[in-house]
Amino acid sequence: MPNMAGIWEKKIFFAGAEINSQFGGHLEGALQSADQAVLEIINLQ
Repeated sequence: MPNMAGIWEKKIFFAGAEINSQFGGHLEGALQSADQAVLEIINLQ
């Protein structure tokens, strides 16, 4: 994912099958992407 800075940093999280580079377009990609987004949200400081 590109480095995102500015007023939206750590306020918008993208998750979905097309976000995952290894399994893009497949259910596995959606699940992995969702796991990553949840981890990022949980670890917000």
